[in-house]
Amino acid sequence: MRVITAFMIAALGLAGPASPAADALPSGRAGPWVIPKDHKATWWQRPLAMADLNADGRVDLVGMLIHDVKGKLPANKAAVYMMTYTGKRPAADNWSTHVIKWGDGADGQRKFRGEKWDHCRFSDVDGDGDIDIVGNCEEHYDARRKTSFGVVWFENPRISNSGRGDDGKKGR
Repeated sequence: MRVITAFMIAALGLAGPASPAADALPSGRAGPWVIPKDHKATWWQRPLAMADLNADGRVDLVGMLIHDVKGKLPANKAAVYMMTYTGKRPAADNWSTHVIKWGDGADGQRKFRGEKWDHCRFSDVDGDGDIDIVGNCEEHYDARRKTSFGVVWFENPRISNSGRGDDGKKGR
């Protein structure tokens, strides 16, 4: 998936003006619009969710990828990522992608299926006052579909739109 569409945003519950995240939709524009995705986040998409993770008052997008039909999620793809925008309103050209977790790069050669992120939820897991990401990753290992399943917590380092965390260091 190379873009995030207005239809996808509406499916996340942002269709009505009463929604707390309604500001994420561009005003004064009729018809479909898209947010181009960075190449590192362009792959088979599964969950897409919205929350204000960096506490800047703007809605951020969080996406998670899954393996392809051969069971691979390349190491140069962002298995889990966050997209933030600058300015008062989102537009096609003001989004940045922040990698939270890179793909494992394992090639299952159809013998097993690698990373498949299915769900994304937000909660202050550790009680430190910011929103953390909780996701689940499922992997199938053989034709009988023996499954390894994990729930993963991503601690929020509060990455700002400048790309710097609370500690002032660059990146995630």
